Amino acid sequence: MKRRRESEDDRNKTQLEDLSNELLYEIFDYGDYCSMHEIFANLNLRFQSLITQTPLPLNVDFPLISKSIYEQRCVQLIQPNIQRIISLNITKHFLDFFAIDLFSSLQSLTVQHISSEKINSLLLQLRSLTNFSSLSIQSEDYFQNENILYSSIFHLTKLKFCKLKYQRGGDRVPLPLATSPCRILEHLIIDSHCRLDQLISILSYLPQLKHLSCSELFNADYDEIKLSLKLTTIHLKLVFVSFTTLKSLLSNVSSRLKILRIETTDNGFLYAEQWQQLIEQYMPLLQTFDFRYSTSADVDNQERLIQGFSSNFWNERNWFFDHYYHYLDDDLFYFHFFSIVPYKYDQFELHVFTKYHEPKSYEKNHINYARHVKIEDCLKRKNYTIQFPCVKELTLQSIDVKKNSWLTRTMKSIIPLLQITKLNLYDQRITNKKLTTFLHALPNLESLTLTNLSPSTAKRPNMSRITRVSLYEKCHIKHLEFLIDVFPRVEHLKISIDENHLEEILQFLVLKAKYLFLLIIHFAHYEMIEVVKAIIQKNQLVNNYSVERIDGELYLWFMEIDTNIPNSPKPGDTFYVRMNSGVIHAAEILETRTVDGSDQQEYFVHYLNFDHRNDQWISENRLSGSASSDQIEMTSEQLNDSTNSLTGRKRARLKRRLNDDSTDFSHDPSFEMVDQNARKDYKPNVKYIEKIWLGQHEIDCWYHSPFPDEYEKQRLLYICEHCMKYMRLKSTFCRHLAECPLRKPPGTEIYRDPKIGCAIYEVDGAQHKLYCQNLCLLARLFLESKVICFNVSEFLFYVLMEYDDTNQKERFIGYFSKEKDSAFGYNLSCLLCLPPYQRKGYGKLLIQFSYELSKIENAVGGPEKPVSDLGHKAYLSYWTWALLSVLKEKPEIEVDELSAMTSISTENCLETLSSYGFIKYWRQGHFVCASRKGIDARLQELHAKKFLVVNSQLINWQPRVKGKAGKHNKMFSF
Repeated sequence: MKRRRESEDDRNKTQLEDLSNELLYEIFDYGDYCSMHEIFANLNLRFQSLITQTPLPLNVDFPLISKSIYEQRCVQLIQPNIQRIISLNITKHFLDFFAIDLFSSLQSLTVQHISSEKINSLLLQLRSLTNFSSLSIQSEDYFQNENILYSSIFHLTKLKFCKLKYQRGGDRVPLPLATSPCRILEHLIIDSHCRLDQLISILSYLPQLKHLSCSELFNADYDEIKLSLKLTTIHLKLVFVSFTTLKSLLSNVSSRLKILRIETTDNGFLYAEQWQQLIEQYMPLLQTFDFRYSTSADVDNQERLIQGFSSNFWNERNWFFDHYYHYLDDDLFYFHFFSIVPYKYDQFELHVFTKYHEPKSYEKNHINYARHVKIEDCLKRKNYTIQFPCVKELTLQSIDVKKNSWLTRTMKSIIPLLQITKLNLYDQRITNKKLTTFLHALPNLESLTLTNLSPSTAKRPNMSRITRVSLYEKCHIKHLEFLIDVFPRVEHLKISIDENHLEEILQFLVLKAKYLFLLIIHFAHYEMIEVVKAIIQKNQLVNNYSVERIDGELYLWFMEIDTNIPNSPKPGDTFYVRMNSGVIHAAEILETRTVDGSDQQEYFVHYLNFDHRNDQWISENRLSGSASSDQIEMTSEQLNDSTNSLTGRKRARLKRRLNDDSTDFSHDPSFEMVDQNARKDYKPNVKYIEKIWLGQHEIDCWYHSPFPDEYEKQRLLYICEHCMKYMRLKSTFCRHLAECPLRKPPGTEIYRDPKIGCAIYEVDGAQHKLYCQNLCLLARLFLESKVICFNVSEFLFYVLMEYDDTNQKERFIGYFSKEKDSAFGYNLSCLLCLPPYQRKGYGKLLIQFSYELSKIENAVGGPEKPVSDLGHKAYLSYWTWALLSVLKEKPEIEVDELSAMTSISTENCLETLSSYGFIKYWRQGHFVCASRKGIDARLQELHAKKFLVVNSQLINWQPRVKGKAGKHNKMFSF
């Protein structure tokens, strides 16, 4: 960020509240969204408004933290702001909670420690993000076929930056050369093994590439081709690649090159004349030449060759070099030659030098911008003037601990120790006293790696600022006791153990390491995963955890030990729970039960602010910590806010993930008032029947239904779609299907439409009582607002079946019922369309059929109230289609006449047309006022959806002779 020039007004401001919003936004840019939220959100209402209620784009860094905090942040910070996030830095666990294509504004994504299988699915989701332009991926394993990876990346048409890091392995077959490259990728970093023939084929797809980097480029034969590239920066670390091969590559791609960085160990690269010819001939624009060369020492020959790099050609361009020799071990004598212009190396190694040559650059106040400095052996000189102003990580190897104080003073002169946050100490001889002394010189240290740790009975220091510890020595309990005392706030622990003591070690860490949430065990075999799971289950160590093996190490991620999940969750408690979609949401426990054949508990939960159809039984490992009333922030308003900026398919997809049945939450006010009054004291029954098998489908149930006691608590019921008989056992069900006398519903067929392959049967509840009662019990599994009554004789049932003429089979789709004599003129009491057939137009087909019967009866009707949210949505769609179809042919019509023509009540006509602004009120009367353009636009929207239409010519039905309404008839609802 550019420094603002301080004005007189700025100097006069003495309170934080005096600062402008623009300056605060600049402050927010310094950190990621989660950090800024924790720092500022509760400072005062103004800050809370700025950071939570403005359209400010958000950059989110989401590291691996305690599992419970991780899940709560997903709920409280990420979920409400999905549409504002433009940058994500995450681990693979984030993708278990959110699908990445929900982040419609996302521009940049960094994912760490993700499996190659998940990467392929992730790249498919990224295709739908229209603004996505930057991708960094670190894989935890190798790709069996890297071509699939690169092909998927090339399909991200807006991608400009891509960084890949993955393990060695898999096939090394290059991609076929591109025939019509059109990718806009400008920046490609391959931080992994890559063969030269692979790289050539990749480059053929990237004509706009400007920056190329490869950390391990291996030699391979390839067919030379002419590449037309715009590369300005190349950084290559060569492995067995000769100078001739490199020259062949650079001659094709270097005409616009400005920066060239080469690392190699091949003897053929130390000839200055060939470098000069290559640069003069093919790199006329080159400004930076960064060369690093290391190999075994041949002092006389190497001293002669490097003289060529001091000619006028190099001096005129200010390209200067230095070198030194050192012993890599007792036998291996090594030579290093490198550029000394202050280029930014990520890592730099500082060695003990030999008598042959000491690098002069270390005596000339040389500045090195490396962030990681590795020092081997003791710093024997006191007069180093080289400076490392940017270093954050320090590695010490083979350090003479007897000279610890001298070492500290020497390092202070070249390294700002206050900046060090990560220390790697590889020394078998270090004592605890020396370690403590050295750690006190690093006050901001957060991460520590040790090769050994010697437990001591002496007074133990408290290094509470260090939260990440790695120990390569095999640990016993005495080591861990010492470690926890010295580092009491350790969160991330990596150790080696004796597997015979695994159970003892796990129990100790869970009980004593209060802040620990990630345990990594070196050298873990695959069977250890099951062993750890068994130990955790046996001793009930943690409730919410995940365990996996990555690159030979076991990762155990769990909640921090002082978790707020009680030992025995009970009905009435509120918890954060992981839903089926992966979203974390507050839920209330309504009931508990013990899993058959074990002592494990399951919990029946209701997700707050969601419909009760989402209530479900869950296992204990889906509980993520209790939620107080102050913490439950995911209200229905936030749910709607999170989807307001989406349209079309993306909005529907998001709602399907948040709400398994994906219904619209909006209601018409008149229906909502009736529904809420009827249900304000409603307490849902516990749903024990979780699934039914009907026809060809296994269907998740939504609500409780009062089946007989011996069936009511079955997890799965089998139902015959012909006679509606229900059974507990699959064997009984299969035997019944072979013997069932019915192949279609009882009653009279009154409609058959071969065009849509459907038939409708009228079934009298008085004549077929058992069938209709079973039908009602089935419907109650999917309908909440209707009350089941076993006196079905007062109702008619119209059953919709799908048929196939080829095999003479009929499948149950749904039905509607209506009273034989309705006191209020209702033409439909209950409507059911099974979930597998929803969104296919069958619900509207049944609604239209009820109105077609009303037309035959010369009556005006409507649905019985209250109407469910699904029912009202379907009715509103049908009313709109029916009314506008008439208005299109007859735009000047009164509401009463419109009602008579469609059999839709006047009240429903006014409600529907008013919602589109087609009704005007003038002189105490309502008039239809709609333009043909407006009508056509609405009809076009409806026709774009699935819409089945009843052919009234095919209805074979006569109205019944009605009795006096209300005299002997009691109204029942289904």
